[in-house]
Amino acid sequence: MNTDTPKERETPLAEIGYRLSEARKALNLSQRSVAEQLRLKVSTVRELEDGLNPLDLAPTFIKGYIRSYAKLVQVPEDELIALLPKSNVEKNIVETNRIKGFTLGKPRKKIDRWLTLFTWLILFVVLGLTGAWWWENHKAQQNDLAPSSGEQNQILLSTNQPDTTSSNTTTSQPSVNPDSTNSAPAANNAGQAPAQSVQNVAPTLEEAVAAQVAEAEAATGTTAQPVQDTNDIYMTFTQDCWVEVIDARGQNLYSGLQRKDGKLSLSGQAPYRVKLGAPAGVEISYKGKPVDMSPYKSSSRTARLTLAAE
Repeated sequence: MNTDTPKERETPLAEIGYRLSEARKALNLSQRSVAEQLRLKVSTVRELEDGLNPLDLAPTFIKGYIRSYAKLVQVPEDELIALLPKSNVEKNIVETNRIKGFTLGKPRKKIDRWLTLFTWLILFVVLGLTGAWWWENHKAQQNDLAPSSGEQNQILLSTNQPDTTSSNTTTSQPSVNPDSTNSAPAANNAGQAPAQSVQNVAPTLEEAVAAQVAEAEAATGTTAQPVQDTNDIYMTFTQDCWVEVIDARGQNLYSGLQRKDGKLSLSGQAPYRVKLGAPAGVEISYKGKPVDMSPYKSSSRTARLTLAAE
């Protein structure tokens, strides 16, 4: 009597291996023929029949081998799988992995944790860069549309003080003097004719006075021509507009607010960089020639112009 069989069949794998071995023998199949049909190694078939775990395989592979072997030897596969407790198989697999020095769960958890941290880090970096980019654009737009606090103080001062540049554009009235060269001969003629009669002297004096009056009326009737503006830039404003003019030397010729109906005359070293807050309400003459402002009439944004030297 063989006393080793009950001891070998104490484990579920041993019971399954025994039943597979008996079914193979009943069909007169060798372990080699089974291995060839299942495309396994002969050692793997032998370990399955001995109730061992070949190469410490995972439960999924063991179940697959048992199902294939059971179909080949015509044994109900579900009955054999039912003999294999799931908890025991998983416990054996975990124990085998611990013997090798690691478990399957911990490395995966560590990898997942690092991936999560890396993902959050990338997200924070992207959000930070996006916020910085938006803030820079916002500051640039504010600087373009509104003057700084120092410029606002200059604007308040310019509104309280009269525009000194207007003195450059004031018109001068030429003095009207009668022509002395015409009156002198008449007076001399009147004084140098004592021998002439009163009838001849009177018409001469009347003609001289009439000539002087005519010349005076002609002089006062002519309109006084204003002194031509000798500055390079001349601006007129039909609405309130913030203005900044910088010449080629980098000198700020003007920076402030011009009110409606105001005028501004400037001169420096060309070329000039001009910035207008409301270009639609500005007319510019450069060196006596009008500047085409039609491209800016329909614009509500700050305009930048360069007035180059001719």
